[in-house]
Amino acid sequence: WVATVGLIAATVFHLQSKYISSQAAAGTYLGLLGPFITLLLSSHLANNSQKSLLQDYVNVAIFAAASAAVVGLYVPFLPLIGLNVTGALLDGIFLILNKVAEKDGAREDEVSVLETFRGTFFGVWTSFSGMVVEFISLTIEQNPGVGLIYLLTSLLLSAFTHEVGLRIGGWLEENQYVDAKSMMNLSNWLPYIFSYVACSSFFSFSTVQLLLSYILSPLGCYWAGVVDDGNSIVGPFLTNSIATIVAVSVVLQCKRNRFECSNIQPFPDEFIGSFCGAGSAFTNSAQIVHDLFLSWLPEEVIEDRYYGPNFAGSICLQQYHSVDDGLKRNKRSDLVARAGADLAIGLFAVALAITLQ
Repeated sequence: WVATVGLIAATVFHLQSKYISSQAAAGTYLGLLGPFITLLLSSHLANNSQKSLLQDYVNVAIFAAASAAVVGLYVPFLPLIGLNVTGALLDGIFLILNKVAEKDGAREDEVSVLETFRGTFFGVWTSFSGMVVEFISLTIEQNPGVGLIYLLTSLLLSAFTHEVGLRIGGWLEENQYVDAKSMMNLSNWLPYIFSYVACSSFFSFSTVQLLLSYILSPLGCYWAGVVDDGNSIVGPFLTNSIATIVAVSVVLQCKRNRFECSNIQPFPDEFIGSFCGAGSAFTNSAQIVHDLFLSWLPEEVIEDRYYGPNFAGSICLQQYHSVDDGLKRNKRSDLVARAGADLAIGLFAVALAITLQ
C-alpha cells in the first residue's frame, strides 16, 4: 500500500507542479506522513486489545479532520443546504453498506470502522445547528416566510436524497457490486486514505482556520458521542439543543459586537462551523423526516409501490426493513418524538434569538 500511495502521490505532484503553487505540490509528498503515522499507531494498538477504544478515537480524529478539510478547501462552492443535501445522500448509501457488512459476517472491528466513518465524516459534513442559524438569520433579517421556505426545503430535499442514497446502496448490493470482501477492504483502507487527505491538505493549505477546524471537529464528535451513547432520543436532543443554542448565541454576540469579535474572528467562526456543526449532525434529522413520511404511508402503498419492482433497490430495502422493523407502525411514536424534539430546538433557538436581538 505504501508503493501504491507513493505512485498516486507522485502523479498528483506532477500535475500540481504545473498548475498549483509549490506549497500545494510539496503537501502532496508531505501528506504521506499521515498514512505512515496511522499505520504505526494502528499496528501498535492492534497488538494491545485493551486499547481498541483508543483506536476508535484515532479514527474519529482522522475522519473528522478529513471531512473538515474537504468541506473547507475542496467544496467551498457548496452552501450549507448543499452540504446537508449531499450528506444525506451519501449517508443513505453508507447506511446500506454498513448493513451489507453486518449481514455478510464482516469482523466486528471492520463494521466499527464503517460505522465510525459514517457517523463522523458526514456528521462534520452536515450541520443541524448551522441550518437553524441560517433559518434564524433569514427570519430576522428578511421575513419569517423566507426562513420557513429555507427550513422546509432543507429537510424535504435531504429526506428525498436520503431515499435516493438508500436506493443506490440497495442497487449496489442487488447487483453484487458490494459484498463482505469489498467492505472489508474498504474498512481497512479508509483510515489511511483519509489520513492522507487530512495531512496533505494541511501541508498544502496551512491556515489558522484549518488548524482550528482540525482541533474542534474531532472534539465536537467526541462530545456528541459521549452524550448520544445509549439513548436514540434524549442523546441527539441534548447535543442538537446545546450546540444550536451555543451557535446562535455566538453568532448574535458577534453581530452585536463586531469590533470585539473581529480580533478573534477565526475562532468563533470555526467554533460554530466545526465544533457545533460536528456536535449536531443533520443526517439524523434527514433520516427522521424520511422515516416519518414512510410510516404514514398505507400498507398497500408500501408493499405495492415502495417495494415495487420498478424502483432500484426495492428487494434490499424490503429485506432490511423487515429485519430492522424500520417501517412498523409502533415505530411512529419514536419518530414523532424525535421530530418534535428537533422542532422544539428550532423554536427555542428562534425565541432566544429574538430575545437577544
